Amino acid sequence: MFDKSKRKSLKSISLVASIPVLSSLSFHSNAVTTSNQTKAKLNSNGWAVGNTDLITTPFPDDDIFQNPSMCNIVMTEQMILGPCYYSVTSSNDISSGVSGLPMQLCLRLVNNQCEPLANHEIEVWHTDSRGIYSADTSQSDDANRFRTWRCAGNDKLAKNSSWFRGSQLTDANGRVNFKTCFPGWYGGRTIHIHVRVKHNNQTSVTTQLCFDETLANEICSTHEKYSERGLQDTPLTQDYFFRDKIESSLITHQKNQDGSLLAFKTLKVL
Repeated sequence: MFDKSKRKSLKSISLVASIPVLSSLSFHSNAVTTSNQTKAKLNSNGWAVGNTDLITTPFPDDDIFQNPSMCNIVMTEQMILGPCYYSVTSSNDISSGVSGLPMQLCLRLVNNQCEPLANHEIEVWHTDSRGIYSADTSQSDDANRFRTWRCAGNDKLAKNSSWFRGSQLTDANGRVNFKTCFPGWYGGRTIHIHVRVKHNNQTSVTTQLCFDETLANEICSTHEKYSERGLQDTPLTQDYFFRDKIESSLITHQKNQDGSLLAFKTLKVL
């Protein structure tokens, strides 16, 4: 599918870097656990193991986004949509009962003057703990570019699910909240979350967000939903999309009292 001409080599490299290398994954029928099978517990590092039902900590107030340098944040970088996108509608819980490390994802949208942007659609999508994208496009009206084999392989659970995809409109403070789980990695990419911002059916920015490598390494080596696959094969500094955009793409995080992860980020657009 790739253009082999030298004139388009850079474009080909970019596309390859955005596609999951599924041949390196081991698929297990019990790798994804639904809410009926999940036991509430914490691992040895105090992280919750299960689905979003384990999140008992309320979403934090807006002051998590306030800091002295807030208005000096870097403009959110434009990146490609990628072959693993398709649109879905959902509530604020986008996990579909799939387990992992339960996570609160809080995003705030501001303009160049740091003013909140209300009624903008923020759409997110990412993999499950195994590094696999969901692939049930039957309810999507925007699935023409989705590539099932590249993004979900032959995984039956993925083909019948639309986990970890959703969108919401920003409130008066420019904010949206999602309940989800920490993503897994796939070959050639560091752990990441895709984000697209739209207003009046026009895309303002399409981007990707990344996590601190110390956090990613801890989860991938100690959390039972991720440790079977081990550390990600592509460090943050070597990821094609992030290596020169880490400052604008890095998600701030902290551990909640219930053992879930709080991840939050201010997005700045024109």
